[in-house]
This record gives sequence, C-alpha cells and structure tokens, in this order.
Amino acid sequence: MADAKLTHSDLIRNPIKHKPTGKELRQLFRYDDETGRLYWRERTGHSREVQIFNTQFAGKEAGWIFKPIRGTDPYRQVCIRHNNKNVHYRAHHIIWAMHHDRWPRIVDHDNGDTLDNKIGNLREATQGQNNANAKRHKNNTSGYKGVFYNKWNKTWCASTGIDGKCIRKNFKTIEEAIEFRKKIAKKMHGDFYREE
Repeated sequence: MADAKLTHSDLIRNPIKHKPTGKELRQLFRYDDETGRLYWRERTGHSREVQIFNTQFAGKEAGWIFKPIRGTDPYRQVCIRHNNKNVHYRAHHIIWAMHHDRWPRIVDHDNGDTLDNKIGNLREATQGQNNANAKRHKNNTSGYKGVFYNKWNKTWCASTGIDGKCIRKNFKTIEEAIEFRKKIAKKMHGDFYREE
C-alpha cells in the first residue's frame, strides 16, 4: 500500500518537540543526487495558502545561502513553516534526515565545501571531528592550520585538539611546529584530518 500524501497542515504539530521525519521531508522536498540540491515539491490541497505556495515555490530550489558569522563558510538554509511559525534548518541536515530517517546532531562536509550537499559528501560527526575538518581560519597569520607565533615566549606554537583533549607544544622554528602539528593531527583526527 502506498504512503498517503500529507497536506501542509498535517506535517508538524509542535516544531520544538518534533522535527519532520524522513518520510515527511521526502514529501516536502525532491533531492537531486547529481547536484546535492533540494527542490520544493508541489503541495496537496485546495486552500489559498497551498495555491500560493505552489505558484511561488513548487519545483524551485529550496532555501537561500546563509553566512552565520563573518569569517565562516556559508550554508544553505531552508525555512519550513509549522503552526504559523517559521523554523529554519540547514539543508545538509534535511538531506541527511531524508536519507537516514533520523536527524543528526552534526553533519560534516567531507570535502570542506559547505555548499556541496551531495549525500556522499555528508557524514555524521562529533563537534571535535567537524572542527578538525574545518578550513584554516581566515585570520591565521602563519599560513598553517594550528600553528601560530607566540609573542610572549618568542616561539612557534603547534596545537590541535579533539573532543576536549588538546595538545600544544612550542618550537624554535615554524618548520618544526608545522611538522609536529601535521604528525599529531593526522594521528588524532584520522579521516577528519585537514591540512589546509
């Protein structure tokens, strides 16, 4: 027996306690495997609200590009309306939930491109793993992730950490600091290691 189509008003009763299920998300969105993009599906029903939605959004890419804070990478954000309230979700979380029928706590973009939402590029991660895979900060002055000049003791400091464990060591040269940081970060971060 085929799944019955839910109407827009059937979807979510309490957005704080309940996020849309994978089934509900698949009824709202069409996912393009080749591009990693979400598109709004046509809504069912005859209300004016449904007709307006279908005219403005059905078949179009869902969401907009959102840059949370200056210096961070942008994400695609999607708004789903529940009980006359707009609830914002990141598109990569929606895509993960559509494919795995559960909401992740954190989704990491394997290649570091936060706008590449192909399912093969998304992986569930801890906050520490997600941080390990992050790109070098834009305000980094050494040119190497996890390496900075310590003006206090006039040494180069190499540091890395994950999930509450931090390793930091001072060196006389930047080359020593870079080599140490690479070695220890590869060991600590495994598949989530990013050099840049």
